[in-house]
Amino acid sequence: MSNSSRRQSYWWYVPIVIALVLGYAAGGFLSFGVMFCNGIDKLVNPTARLVLILFGMGLLGSTMYCTKWWASDVEEAMKDKSLLPHLFDAFGYMTTIIGGGITGVVLYLAVKAGVMLAVTSTKPDEPRLAFALVIAFCGGLFHFKVRDMLSGVLSKLITEHKEEAASKAPGEDSS
Repeated sequence: MSNSSRRQSYWWYVPIVIALVLGYAAGGFLSFGVMFCNGIDKLVNPTARLVLILFGMGLLGSTMYCTKWWASDVEEAMKDKSLLPHLFDAFGYMTTIIGGGITGVVLYLAVKAGVMLAVTSTKPDEPRLAFALVIAFCGGLFHFKVRDMLSGVLSKLITEHKEEAASKAPGEDSS
């Protein structure tokens, strides 16, 4: 029995299932419980309540995504024992669910900023700040893709500049 196969087990599905159940419970409470049942009644600030509701809806969405992911993961593991989960799989499910809550709130900010920019110009500073926050979040989320894209743009600019310089006749004025 190899060292890696001892670390993998069907038992690692238990914390994954617990993470899924907690994702549904927390998401359901934060979204529907806060919205319709006045959950957390001490929280009276409408913006704070909205953020919790949005966070809960994001949790529900990402938990549904993870449930589908889990179902296909179990099916694959039944066919190939080398695909059984390990400790880090449960951690991955938990971080994906929490990240979905955060993304739900940020996506709302993006849509709100876009609508406000398209509809009104009475408060130009507020949507610009919200839009800047979304751009910063997306930059962090897609860090490697953004880096690769910027690197490609810079490489193309440098190549075009070199080709332009090489195409000029020697002694030709560069101004």
